[in-house]
Amino acid sequence: MEQGRTSFHSSPDDKSQRKTILSDYITKENIKDSKLQSQRNWIPKNPIWIQRGISNCYENSKEVIESINKELQVELNQKMQPEKYGRKVNRIILNCSFSYFDHYACKANYIISESDKKMTSKNAYIEIQKMFSKKEIEENGYFLRNRYEFGPYKKDTGNTKITIHFEKEFSELSHSEQRIKLHEYFSFAINKTVEKLKTKKLDYNFELMLTDFNEILSNWKNKK
Repeated sequence: MEQGRTSFHSSPDDKSQRKTILSDYITKENIKDSKLQSQRNWIPKNPIWIQRGISNCYENSKEVIESINKELQVELNQKMQPEKYGRKVNRIILNCSFSYFDHYACKANYIISESDKKMTSKNAYIEIQKMFSKKEIEENGYFLRNRYEFGPYKKDTGNTKITIHFEKEFSELSHSEQRIKLHEYFSFAINKTVEKLKTKKLDYNFELMLTDFNEILSNWKNKK
């Protein structure tokens, strides 16, 4: 919608069969620059969402990562009990960034910082130059990152996001070892996030949510 000009896209479900009109007629709408109110009591649903910040990874991790999408996330959606937790949390997003190397111009290999102190991109580049030569950094696509990057809880969306970085060595582990590492990283990220959310005095059953999540995650870790 624009002031004085509005497009209308018809829906295939519209019984009146109105036609689409694309920005070619004068409208009489009085459109005001008003802020739309966000929904604060979200429909109960599984709060744990696992996604990939980078779509690629090393070959030996593909099977395990597919299992996250096709098994773990599905089980979380089906077996968590969101109707018992409350409506004050919408999504806790686990954003996974895996190292990868496709060819000389497309690569990202994360070096995990030994410090938990949050780094800017500028500081990370300064620090990694103390560890590797500029030639090594460029040839291998090295990026210094924290293992975890915890984002803020956003009241308007009810979402919070944690990015987890994975070094190349993770992909060199066996599939069962990768599952164990993922269990460790996911558990730590969720538990740490819950600690922070509890300080906000939200009306939410975090203990039950954690119990359900840990049980489902442990069962997934032990699958062969």
